[in-house]
Amino acid sequence: MLATCSLAGVSGCFFTALFVGVTGNPVPVAAGALLTVLLALAVAHSTLLAHWEMTPAEKGRWAGTRHVFSANTVLNLAMSVLCAPVALIMIVLNSAWALLPLFLAGCLIAVLGFVHRNRERQEAREEPAEPRLTGPKIIGLGGPEQVPPGWVPVLVHRPHSGMRDLLVDYRLHVDGDRVGVIAPGQTLVIGLPPGPHRLQARYTRLASAPVAFDAVAGTPVYCVVRPGGTELSAVLDQRSRPGEYFHLVRVPPW
Repeated sequence: MLATCSLAGVSGCFFTALFVGVTGNPVPVAAGALLTVLLALAVAHSTLLAHWEMTPAEKGRWAGTRHVFSANTVLNLAMSVLCAPVALIMIVLNSAWALLPLFLAGCLIAVLGFVHRNRERQEAREEPAEPRLTGPKIIGLGGPEQVPPGWVPVLVHRPHSGMRDLLVDYRLHVDGDRVGVIAPGQTLVIGLPPGPHRLQARYTRLASAPVAFDAVAGTPVYCVVRPGGTELSAVLDQRSRPGEYFHLVRVPPW
């Protein structure tokens, strides 16, 4: 979002100053101030909606170039840097000084974008902290065969769901403890002792309806978690139905 807003601000200065030279109409100070405020509001809105904690896998996907979103971030930042000198020249040549606050805001946002991206790349290389568990649970398993005798393997699969939440890990909680994160196409295996348990998927303030089950020794539990809507309805779903943003259901053995 920082990269997109930066490019919007810098390129907006360029095209506005360019048409000032063509039409001969000056840019009102109020218009320049309004554009600056709107750009700042977009950055503030995205910052408030962003979650404070990212998993190492999420940081790696956002900071890398293997996904279309992260590649678009790099392109937007590069275009901001290339467009900034040209936009400044157009502002000076056409005396469009009302656009200078918008230009400075765009440059500042680009700097913040580079800083955040480099920080995410650095943090992606760090080892994740082990979660604190309040009850007997076995996490970090490579498969159900690693679950000790007498325990119950719980397998949670997250199928690919197009572009929606492509770069996001869902956080899985059992009996209130976070036991792992799951990316699209992955299957998470958890070992639990026999007895009643509650499984839930979460992401920031969003949470699925909990799945309650009685674990029986030697009988694996299978669940699937997937988004509850399409790519186009993601933002609306976050606001209008946060409890159904994604679905977690128990399924027959696959």
